[in-house]
Amino acid sequence: MQVVYTPGVMAMGWEWRAWRRGSGVPRSDEVVGALSLVLDSNGFTAQLNSNKLVNNARLSVAILGFGLETPVRAGENRGEQLEHEFVVLGFASYQSNGRWQGTLPEAPLR
Repeated sequence: MQVVYTPGVMAMGWEWRAWRRGSGVPRSDEVVGALSLVLDSNGFTAQLNSNKLVNNARLSVAILGFGLETPVRAGENRGEQLEHEFVVLGFASYQSNGRWQGTLPEAPLR
């Protein structure tokens, strides 16, 4: 994506503008495998179990926030509260051969 705007919707790694027209999410009939993920206090471990050889697999991890409010301090909406649902607070992408271990992306605490 060259430009960031809201709402920006991604599907299968690409910008997906058809969501505004009510189109269904693009699907792929290709079965790659099953992803397992274990979270603990130190981070995560993930593994892609596949019958195919996996090279350069990418795991994307997002920390999401729901029911968030932001007070508007300036401008025409000063004094209002903006309500947010399904917000990405932290994001990281990891490259591997199908096995990953790492720390979760940092997300701001309110």
